[in-house]
Amino acid sequence: MAKPDPREIEALYQEGADAGLTRVEVDVIALPHLARRMGQEPTAASQIGSRRELSTVRGALAAEIGRRQRATAAGQPRATARQVDYLVDLLVARARAGDGGGLVGCARFYADDGSVDTARVAALTRTEASQLITSLTDS
Repeated sequence: MAKPDPREIEALYQEGADAGLTRVEVDVIALPHLARRMGQEPTAASQIGSRRELSTVRGALAAEIGRRQRATAAGQPRATARQVDYLVDLLVARARAGDGGGLVGCARFYADDGSVDTARVAALTRTEASQLITSLTDS
């Protein structure tokens, strides 16, 4: 099983960046497709261990980029200011409580310094914002 060249993995991150995704967002997309090794859960796309995994992650990344492009092209309305404010408050409260956002997918809304990136929250569609609010408030 051939291991991918580190430049190929970096190219994956660059492909995500070209589509407006952060490295953390690329990692979140990649993680479900990475195998456990020696009992350790993978934590980043940089831990891709085979060409097969690289191919699978590339496919998942392309699907997510396509989904986002279709949502933008369809003119789906963006989250309202009220939704954005409420989500930011929920994410801040979760982080303060030590929940780290509460959900795996929430990591993309935090900047490297741990603060909530309002621009990333505001990029959600109204439907996505509503679903995230529901998931964060349901116990």
